[in-house]
Amino acid sequence: MAIYTTLTIDQGSDFTATISLTDANGLPLNIGNQAVYSQMRKSYVSTTSYSFMTGVVNSSSGVITISMPASTSLTIKPGRYVFDVITVTSSTSQSRVLEGQVELTPAVTLLS
Repeated sequence: MAIYTTLTIDQGSDFTATISLTDANGLPLNIGNQAVYSQMRKSYVSTTSYSFMTGVVNSSSGVITISMPASTSLTIKPGRYVFDVITVTSSTSQSRVLEGQVELTPAVTLLS
């Protein structure tokens, strides 16, 4: 079962979150030899998606980062979105490890 969380991204700002993934017993999730992917969408059925950059900080402890540069968040309409993070093994078996909502807050000051 995926962990549920809420993220807040300030439009036009760089965003990075470091996340410790755990299994059903609350123990660190070993994600060794797995690729990590993440996207957000306005709704579960939206065809438009925005990808997060992902990184593995410590695979044996299940620590990952997801990030989005300011140049990307600036182009997205403020509001609520859904997102998830999946891991994929070399045998293409995939597992959703994190899911939730993203609140993209609007920017006021825009530099040109």
